[in-house]
Amino acid sequence: MQRRVWDTASPSNRVVLGAAIFALFASLGVLSDVASLGRSGPWRLALQIGLSGGGAVAYGWAILHRLRWLPVVVAVHILLTIMGPRLVPLSPPIVTNATQARALSDRLSKDALAMSLCIAAGYSLFVVFFAREGSRYYRLNTELTLARNIHRELVPPIARTIGGYEFRGLSLPSGEVGGDLVDVVEHDDGAAWTAYVADVSGHGVPSGVLMGMIKAAMRMVLVARVPLDAMLDRLNDVLYELKPPQMYATFGAVRHEGTGDLDFTLAGHLPILRWRAASGLVDQLTVGQVPLGILPGRTFEASTCACERGDVLLLLTDGITEVFDAGDEEFGLDRVCGVLATHAREPLESLERHLLAAARAHGAPHDDQSLILIRRLS
Repeated sequence: MQRRVWDTASPSNRVVLGAAIFALFASLGVLSDVASLGRSGPWRLALQIGLSGGGAVAYGWAILHRLRWLPVVVAVHILLTIMGPRLVPLSPPIVTNATQARALSDRLSKDALAMSLCIAAGYSLFVVFFAREGSRYYRLNTELTLARNIHRELVPPIARTIGGYEFRGLSLPSGEVGGDLVDVVEHDDGAAWTAYVADVSGHGVPSGVLMGMIKAAMRMVLVARVPLDAMLDRLNDVLYELKPPQMYATFGAVRHEGTGDLDFTLAGHLPILRWRAASGLVDQLTVGQVPLGILPGRTFEASTCACERGDVLLLLTDGITEVFDAGDEEFGLDRVCGVLATHAREPLESLERHLLAAARAHGAPHDDQSLILIRRLS
């Protein structure tokens, strides 16, 4: 575990850690001069500081990175500690009275020993602390990696065609785990489908867990092929029982039954944007309703809209619209409409790229960014 901590640390952090260890133990070299009553000349003092600080760095490197080298480090350190002082002898004593010098030396030696023990104990606890923290960090990191992989499986990118409609969508989490959900479900007759977007309040693992509950509940409800309004009634009651009181989810869905107009519904969500190929204009489809999971027993409504050949629908979350520039100006729905109107005739992959690039160019995202594009082909 210690080696993994060292291996994943950046080079600058390794230098910082080495410098911290050196500075901590370099004081032992200064203490040795105190114990000798100031008889260490500049070169001997530098040698003592180097042996103390450098030896500690070597021990730390061996413990954190190459434990098998620890005996070699110990042997070399002992050898240098024995041979070094012989090469650089002590200077003449400052205190000439032999009795006073002996008494002062004994006292300062004891002080130096006590300080050395305190420093060694502190360093040992320092290593233990980081070993334990490293273990905890990697345990949490493993759990986050697992959650991130689960999120990736639950919310994969969308690129498919069902009947006469083409779909393109994705969800980009702002952190390790996202709370947005995009999904397109093909019904058993091969021509009908339901596309939906959900945005769970909050961030991180709790939102990701609730998002997973929503997808599971949605898949169960869609098997029954109930109307969109009844679908939201059921989903709202399920979420209200399962989620914490402070959490909720906004929701937007579009359904095609194989023939006729599209059905759509919204629950506290952004309008669905519709680009009309005939006119080149963008309009907003809305249904004013509260988010899911706030109140039990709510009755939701759905509406219908026309979708002609070449028309494009866009369902998106507020992680795209609520991006702010340096002047604290929001990217906003109007800018999204502008990008949609400009690039709607391009392939959906290109349109998706333009939408996300425009939001990123406006400012840094602070929330999950998700969207689904739907184009009628025939």
